[in-house]
Amino acid sequence: MGRHWGEVDGEDHPHKEITQAIIGKAIEIQKALGHGLLEDPYKVCLAHSLRLAGHKVKREVFLDIEWRGLVVERAYRLDLLVDDLVVVEAKAVEKLMDAHFAQLNTQLRFSGMEVGLLLNFRQWPFKDGGIKRVIHPRA
Repeated sequence: MGRHWGEVDGEDHPHKEITQAIIGKAIEIQKALGHGLLEDPYKVCLAHSLRLAGHKVKREVFLDIEWRGLVVERAYRLDLLVDDLVVVEAKAVEKLMDAHFAQLNTQLRFSGMEVGLLLNFRQWPFKDGGIKRVIHPRA
């Protein structure tokens, strides 16, 4: 699997401080809980840990989409929205797939957010491909 549309590495990206805080807490949680749970415990613990650190965190944020005057309610669901700026999509899968990147890019597009993190808690250690940062330029 190569690079995906919007995937970025390096130090120059929007909301760097927030994404670094999220990644740090995710690593802390993965080390404490291990890498064999389903997604939900990781999401709940990550949201709690970020709130304790002073971040605003919303879980299970539903998005509506509109097409030609038709509103499709609750068409997408964001796992976490941190500080109303960063979308977090948590996974606990063997390996990240193209569909996971497409899902996050679509969530960014319809939410109007610019930055998303795709976190695969099953990947041990995280640094070996379990953390992907995606930037979706605002229209």
